[in-house]
Amino acid sequence: PPAYPPCTTPLDDLRRISIMEMRLETHHRGCYLLLKVTKIEPFSRQFGLKLVAADEAGETVVVQLCQEDEHNAINVASLFVVKEPYLSAQSSDQPVIRVDHLSDNVILDNVSPTFREISESKDLAPGGTAQSCRLKGNESFKEGRFLKAIKYYNEAITHPATKDEINIILQNRALAFLKTKQFDAALIDTGFPDFGSTPSEKAMFRATVALYSLGRFNECQKVALALCKKFPGNIEAQDILKRVRNRCLEQETGTYEFKKMREEANEAVKNEIPPYMDYATYVDLVEVRQTPNKGRGLFTKNAVKAGDLIFVEKAFAYAVVVKDSHEIFQPSIPAAVNIEKDRKFTLNEVELMRIIAQKLHRNPSFIPGFTTLYHAEYEGPGTSEVDSSPVVDKYLIEEIVVFNSFESSYGSGLLDLQNTSARPGVSNGIWLQASYINHSCFSNVQRAFIGDMMIVRATQDIGKGEEILFWYNDPFNTDLQVRRKEFKKLWGFTCDCCICQTTDPSTVALRKDLTKKLLETSLDINTNEENITRRLNSTYTEPASNVPRIEVAYAQFMLVLAYSFRKMPRKVIQVTGQILKALGFTITGTDDATKPFKILKWGLVPDALVLTLIRAHKAFEDLGLPGNAKQAKAYAKLVSKMVFGHDDTFESFYQRKPLPG
Repeated sequence: PPAYPPCTTPLDDLRRISIMEMRLETHHRGCYLLLKVTKIEPFSRQFGLKLVAADEAGETVVVQLCQEDEHNAINVASLFVVKEPYLSAQSSDQPVIRVDHLSDNVILDNVSPTFREISESKDLAPGGTAQSCRLKGNESFKEGRFLKAIKYYNEAITHPATKDEINIILQNRALAFLKTKQFDAALIDTGFPDFGSTPSEKAMFRATVALYSLGRFNECQKVALALCKKFPGNIEAQDILKRVRNRCLEQETGTYEFKKMREEANEAVKNEIPPYMDYATYVDLVEVRQTPNKGRGLFTKNAVKAGDLIFVEKAFAYAVVVKDSHEIFQPSIPAAVNIEKDRKFTLNEVELMRIIAQKLHRNPSFIPGFTTLYHAEYEGPGTSEVDSSPVVDKYLIEEIVVFNSFESSYGSGLLDLQNTSARPGVSNGIWLQASYINHSCFSNVQRAFIGDMMIVRATQDIGKGEEILFWYNDPFNTDLQVRRKEFKKLWGFTCDCCICQTTDPSTVALRKDLTKKLLETSLDINTNEENITRRLNSTYTEPASNVPRIEVAYAQFMLVLAYSFRKMPRKVIQVTGQILKALGFTITGTDDATKPFKILKWGLVPDALVLTLIRAHKAFEDLGLPGNAKQAKAYAKLVSKMVFGHDDTFESFYQRKPLPG
C-alpha cells in the first residue's frame, strides 16, 4: 500500500470491528481487530510472519506481520490485536491483512483492563497470587519461552506482595528482558542507578549486562567496578569488567586490535555466523555540523594527516542473510518493492529494516539517534508512544535506510584480493555517525569494513574544522553520466564536485573513447600509448591538483600491470608517476628515478593504488635503487591502511607471488 502512518490512538479509544465489516484496500481508522491464531506459516525473511487468524464470529483471514522476527511470542491460539487494520487484495486467492508497523500489532497482555474483558486464554487468565504468577513465569523461563515469562511477571506485580517478593519478581523479569534484548526495560527493573543500601548481586550484574548491550560503557564500567568490589567471587562480573575496560579504551583513544578483529570476523564468516563484532565506537575526532548547502555534514575537530584514523564505528544495525531451510538467498533479485516510489529492496535490506524496527521497539532509547538521520520530506508520527509502548513507523525506517544505509563487504584485507574463493560477502548496515558524511567524487577519506565495524581513515591531510567527504559511487568504476543518474535517483542530488562540473557531453565522449584506446594498448604495448595519454590529458583545462583526471589514472593502472609483466621497470615507475600526478598528487622521483621518491602532497586514493605502488617498489628494486624501493613500499603500506582500514595483512600479502591483476 502507499505509505501510511502507524496508529497513535490509545487502544481504549478504538472501536472493535469484525472481519466481515472490513473493506478491501482500506485503512480502518479508529478501529481494531481482536483475533485468535489458528495456523502459523514458517517465518520468512522476505515476508515476515504469515498466519491465519479468526475473530469472535469464527471468520478467518490471512495476516502478514511484516516486521515480526522469528523470535516472536505468537503461538497457535494466541490472542492479538491489530490496530487500524489494512485489508489488502495483494493475493489472488484471498485478501490479506498487512501489518507494516510493528507497533500496530499487540499480543495480549493481561495487565491491560481492556484485555481482561476480552481475553479467552485460560493459560494466561487473570487471577492467582503474586507467587503463583511468578512460579508460572519461572516455569516458562526454564522452557525458553521468555516473552511468556514476562507476561506472568507482569501479572505477578499487580497482586499484593512484600517488598522482597516484588524485588525477586523484578529481577526475574529483568533477566527475561535481557533474553529478549529489551535492555531499556531490564535496566529499569534492576533499580539502576540506585541499588539501595544493600544492593543485590543479581541486580547489579544484570544492570552491567544491560548497560553494555546499550553501548553505555562508562556507566557499565562504574557498576562493574562496584560489583567486583562488593562481590569479589563473581567470575562473570570480572569477565564483563575486563571487556568493558577494553571498550572504554577503544572509545576514548581509538586503540584497536585490528588483527584480532579481522580474525574474529573471518572465523564468524567461516562458521556462517553474522560477524557482529564486540568492539566500541570511537568518534572523538569528528563532529556533526551544518554545511552551507548540503544540510548536516561531518567535520574534523583537529587536523589529521594522510593515513590517520578518523573514526571507527560499530553498526547501529547490520544484516547478513544466508541460506536457510525456507528460502534461497539471491542478492541480485529484489525481495520487496515500493511501487509508489519505484524502489526495489534486496533481502539484506528487507532484513535490515526488520532488525531496526525490532531494535527500536524493544529499546526506545535508541529512537532519537536513529530518527534524526536524514529522511527527505517524509514526516514520521508526531507521537513517540502510545499505551506505554513506542510507536515504530516502518515507512520512516524505510526512508532512513534508503538514504543512509551502506552496502559493505564483511571482511577487509589485501589477502582477499588474492584468494578469490574467500572474497568477502555482501551485507547492509546503518552506521549513525558515518551517515552524516556528504558525497564528493574528490573524497578525502577511505572507509573499510571488518564485520559490522566501519573504519574511516584520511587519504589526504585534512585541516581542523574541514568537512570529511567520501564518494557514494566510486568514480573509477562508473562513468560520469551513470553516476549523475544514480545520484539523482538514489539520493536526490546532482553532484557539483570539481570532477563532475567541468565537462560537457562531447568532452565526456572523447575521454571515454581515448580511455578505451589506452586500455587496448595495455594488451599490446606500443608507442601510441604516450600519444594517447597526451591527447587524453589535453582534454582537461584545470591542473590535476585541482581536478583529478580519473580517466587518465584508470587506464594507466592497466599499463603499469602490462609493463610489470613485461619486466619494464623504468616504464612502471614512469607511468606510476603519471598516475599519481593524474590523481592530484605532488611527487618527486618518478620522472628521474635517481632522485628520491617522495609524496609532497596527497591526492585521490582509489583501491588500485595499493598494487600500483607495490609494483613500483619492485621496479625500483630491479633498477638497484633500494632507497626509493623502501619508500615506495612504505607508501604502499600506508595506502593499504587507508583502503583496508589496517595494514596487518600487508606483509603476508606482499610475500605472495605473483601479484594479482
